Amino acid sequence: MFFNNKKVKTESPTGINRVGMPIYERGSKFWGLLSRGVSIFLVLCGSIGCFTSSFGITYKEILVVPLLLVFCLYLGFIFYNGWSKNLGYILYFIFFLMGIVLFIDIVNSGFYAMLNIVLEKIEILMNLPTVTTYGERNTNRYITITICLIFVGMGFGAMLNSLISNSMSVIRTIVYTFPVVLIGAYFNLLPSLGYFVMLITGYVIIYVMKRSNHYKSNKKDEDFKVIDTKKGTNIVYHSDGKIMLQMGVFVFVLVAVIFVVTKAAFPNGNIKTPLSWDKYRSETDNVIAEFALYGWEGFFDQNSASGGISGGELGGVNMIKNDYETDLIVEMTPYSTSPLYLRAYIGVTYDTDRWITITESDRLYTLVDQESNLLKQTYEDENETAAKGKISIENIDADVDYFYAPYYITNKGEENVWANKLGIVEGESEIGETYIMDYYPYNDQAKLEKNIEVSKEYLDVPEINEVVIDEFCKQAGFGGSDEEIIAQVTQYFQNNIPYTLRPGSLPEGEDYVNYFLMENRKGYCAHFASAATLIFRHYGIPARYVEGYSVSYDTFLNGDLVKNEKYEDWYEGYSQLGETSLVRVEVNDSMAHAWVEVYDDDFGWRPVEVTPSSSEGEVYDFWSMFTTGFGNNDLNLNVGNNKISLGRFTYILIFISIVSTLYILYRVIVMVSVMIRRSRSFHTLDYN
Repeated sequence: MFFNNKKVKTESPTGINRVGMPIYERGSKFWGLLSRGVSIFLVLCGSIGCFTSSFGITYKEILVVPLLLVFCLYLGFIFYNGWSKNLGYILYFIFFLMGIVLFIDIVNSGFYAMLNIVLEKIEILMNLPTVTTYGERNTNRYITITICLIFVGMGFGAMLNSLISNSMSVIRTIVYTFPVVLIGAYFNLLPSLGYFVMLITGYVIIYVMKRSNHYKSNKKDEDFKVIDTKKGTNIVYHSDGKIMLQMGVFVFVLVAVIFVVTKAAFPNGNIKTPLSWDKYRSETDNVIAEFALYGWEGFFDQNSASGGISGGELGGVNMIKNDYETDLIVEMTPYSTSPLYLRAYIGVTYDTDRWITITESDRLYTLVDQESNLLKQTYEDENETAAKGKISIENIDADVDYFYAPYYITNKGEENVWANKLGIVEGESEIGETYIMDYYPYNDQAKLEKNIEVSKEYLDVPEINEVVIDEFCKQAGFGGSDEEIIAQVTQYFQNNIPYTLRPGSLPEGEDYVNYFLMENRKGYCAHFASAATLIFRHYGIPARYVEGYSVSYDTFLNGDLVKNEKYEDWYEGYSQLGETSLVRVEVNDSMAHAWVEVYDDDFGWRPVEVTPSSSEGEVYDFWSMFTTGFGNNDLNLNVGNNKISLGRFTYILIFISIVSTLYILYRVIVMVSVMIRRSRSFHTLDYN
């Protein structure tokens, strides 16, 4: 072959140079497009398969894998020419959008199902408490995940097709896909052999096609590349798509062998990373734990509150975020499967968004409440169901404005502990100080000899709440004896109002209890305890609001046994559990709690638990990732004398506007940078 009437040198794929006219056959475009589609399929299916297999997500692979292959081949072949590409993409996205519209609930459920499976795995691997759970409208995970992955593959495949077919950038492809694989690897989970081999093979094929320049299938003279050198002009021939596929098979086998060897080295499917890596993971571990515990809105914590004692303050909190650091250390011998309540604050008067107790001016340092005296007397009378125990509580990092003690203690004469004129125990505690107290477990055989009239403040319901409470109780159908009403309220909350640590902020001007019962209909312990206190008072049951810590029986089961301590030195009398050992447990802010105390005419004050169980985690949908993150507050605008209220959807529009603005700014920066590069190129000696 001749250029400019000169005889030129040709370099063959083998690297052997010769002078003369090259003779070649143009490779079939079919093989080039086929190799393009196969490479997209290998990367797409490999990355999805690596992720799902790492976390044990099951679905109908025999349906998903062939469909993804069909989609990827279609995407590869639409690059036959410009018309087929433009029309092919339009038809593809019409089909995609129609499918999304028809299967939107199933796709959403499948996405949430996969997210829940991953979070459940993270909960175990990172030893976290109950993590966030996303709502699944369709609970058949096998079907929903299968359909979801089909649509995820369609969308992701279109993105990969645009990326691979236009530039064949293996670096960009790895950046967009390999992090999906690393999610499982981060938790030392190995993916499936087949999927990993597919992924690596796809990367290699893309790299080879990029280096050969063969991917530009709609360009003329693609089979040769002319290279000018000092010694003359070289014409380099580029291999066709058939060779690409042959090389792909070779790479597939090679990677498979390597992975089999790796799998044999780690038969349990886990990779143990060096201990030296742990220090680099601490920050990312915190971020992952934050997401697992609180979801997306965990990153929007401007209205969050840490766990612990609030002293009756209720409003202004969008969500509760616990740090799980130790607040108290408790040592005692468990005697019951019931939780241990450590009282810290008692609220008497309710006022819109807070509970108020008696002022410090009414302190009495020698008072022992009637309940403790009654139980003590029952124990001294050698009642077979009575008991006496000793407890040690050390303040590690709890609020020093409160004294933490179990129910029915007797030695409360310290200077930092007192009772007010209503008989409410209050106090203070110091960091690092240990308090050892005697207590008497509740005994239903202990009876007061005469009824004692309680303060009318324990029956007070503010006027602003009376109408709402009355309407709520009528709708719920409460009625009967005191015990029946208490049981009905507790059961109603359990069945009808979900527990959540992210209820959203209290809108300005709203009453905390009214908004909880009639509008928001979700909350954490402070919501339930506050509402129940007013409901009980509405029915003439003396009640008060309490804050403190609730330590479950499971916590004691997982506690540390204290050696060289005798059981009889810490507990005497009847025990539901029999003789146990002295147990040491760490109490953190996730155990901070609010509950209700009701007055029993035969005994006195006793705790009542009304907060629903949250053992299944918290459930919320996609939009709550945004709306809860920004709070439930309506945006109120004052225009003259008119007040315009914009709902929570406004925040979504604001979010979209910000994203759109950032994208436009990005495009402007790209455009300006291109103009600068062009301007500079015009002032260089390179006239190309």
